[in-house]
Order: sequence, then C-alpha cells, then structure tokens
Amino acid sequence: MSPMRVGVLLCLLAASICAQDKGGLPDPYVGVFQNDQISLTLAGSGGKYSGAVTFQGRTFPVTARTVWRVTTGTVEMDGRGILLTFSPYAGGLQVAAEGAVYKLERVTPTAPKVPGASPRAAEGIVGEWRNAQGSARFNADGTGAVDGNPGRYEIHGNELTLTGEGNGGAPVRIVAPFEIDGDILRLTIAGAAITLNRVRETSGAAGVRPEMVGKWCWVSVVNAQQGARTSNQCFVLGADGSYRYSGETDSYNPYGGAATQQGDSGSWTATETTFTARSRTRGTTVYTLQKRNHPKTGDPMLVLNGQPYVTYFKHASW
Repeated sequence: MSPMRVGVLLCLLAASICAQDKGGLPDPYVGVFQNDQISLTLAGSGGKYSGAVTFQGRTFPVTARTVWRVTTGTVEMDGRGILLTFSPYAGGLQVAAEGAVYKLERVTPTAPKVPGASPRAAEGIVGEWRNAQGSARFNADGTGAVDGNPGRYEIHGNELTLTGEGNGGAPVRIVAPFEIDGDILRLTIAGAAITLNRVRETSGAAGVRPEMVGKWCWVSVVNAQQGARTSNQCFVLGADGSYRYSGETDSYNPYGGAATQQGDSGSWTATETTFTARSRTRGTTVYTLQKRNHPKTGDPMLVLNGQPYVTYFKHASW
C-alpha cells in the first residue's frame, strides 16, 4: 500500500469529522479504501468529504459531495479535474471515473505501539502543530482541533486519545500512539508514521497574514464524449486586508454552450486554522483553513473548507 497524505490521515483523527449516522453506523464514505492499484482516503460529514487518492505512487486531492443521495466528486490530476461517482457496497466503496469502475475494499485501521514517549508529553503537546498537508492544535484545557475540526484529547502514557461527537451526536473515540521530540510530534495512524512540526507564533489573533497575500486559483477541466466544462475560481488577497473574488464556468455540448460569471469583494482576516471573508453583499463567512503544498508541483495552496486554491504567482512552499 502506497503512503497516504498526512493531512488526510489527520482528518481521520478529528472527532467531529469521523461521521456516524443517528443509528451509530459509520458513514459509508468515510475511511480508507483500496485495491491492488488504488488507495483512497476520505473524511468528512454531512454529505461533504475531502481526502486523497494514491495511484501509481502519486497522490492527488479529492473532494466529494452527496446531493439527493447521489455522491459525486472530483480528483485533481495534473491540472485536470476528473469527475468521480461513488457508491457503497458490502465490502467498501465503488468508484466510477471516465467509463471505468473500481471496487475498493475498506481497510480497518490498526494502531501499533510507539515506544519512548516523554513523561512530559502532556505539557509538551500544548500548542499548534503543522506539516505541509495538515495542522493540529492542542489547548491546555484538554480541548483541541485537527484541520480546524474541534474535539477533546487525553494522554495516557504514549497514547493520545481524541473524543468528540460525530454526525448525529454519536460519540467518537480514536487512540493514536505518539511521541514528542523537542518541536517534532510523531503519530502512528493506520500503520503510517506522521510527523508534524511545532508552530512558533508571535500572536494567535486574527489578522492579515503577510504570507497569504497574493492571488490564489482553482481550475477544473472536465472532458466527456458529449461535451466539456471548464471552471475557474480565483481570489486576490491584498496586504491592506481587502479581497477580490471572481469565478467563471464555460460548458458546451452538441446542442450549444453556456457561460456563467460571478464576482465578490470585501475584507479578510485569518488565523492559523480559519479564514474570515467579510463580503460587501453576502456578509461574514468563516472557512476552515489549511496550508498545504501541491502534491505534484510543490506550489503552496490555501485549502478553504476542503477546496484547494493554488498560488497564481511564484510563491515559496509552506
């Protein structure tokens, strides 16, 4: 099995996104699925999911949504958006893409022990931790968040336990062996080793983050036998706290074509895990924020509510 993205595995830790229905059954779309060619990891709740797919040793971001009991999504591969259709079956998840159907078996996570945890780990874990794919925060009062999703944590020996509520209020509890070495946090999740670095912040208050100033874009191109669709969304974050957003979608088929455009503007602020947009027409919206690097190019991305936006201009990796 190919290594999976660290951010996706961290998402599986977050108590609030390990979704369960009101009957206590697991969300059929949340988890790790694989066959001899593909490994897929999805996390989320309420019909909205994000994750990654690993194919031929390369990993690509995936987003999905359930509308009227139909779950579809997009995987970004080499700058091209490929439409996916998901459906559960007895052994796991069936995925259809570009005329092909893949059956992926659900993988049951295991958590092997990690020796050598520091006895001062309970104190040392407090703070913000991050790598290129995800982030985690642990507060001194036992609360915390993983990729912006809140929950609680406890430490017993070398095990980190996260608890919270899943979809429908069902309790969720996950145990992960860990160790801390100075400013490095190592976790073991689903048999994979994950490393995060401590974030040293001068201030945790919301404000204009200089490293986020610039233009960020998402582009999707879907080609089919009977037509095609191209979508792009871009926003410009100004150093003065202003932002401008523009989006455009072009689609066509044998019977014609259509184009739609939209725009917005206002002001913005951010913390390490949230992005707040104050639109002149739509009011205030708060998004979960993650800073990641593109899995192929290494270009930095801002991930808002699971949607990745890649830097438009040259920008150092996170």
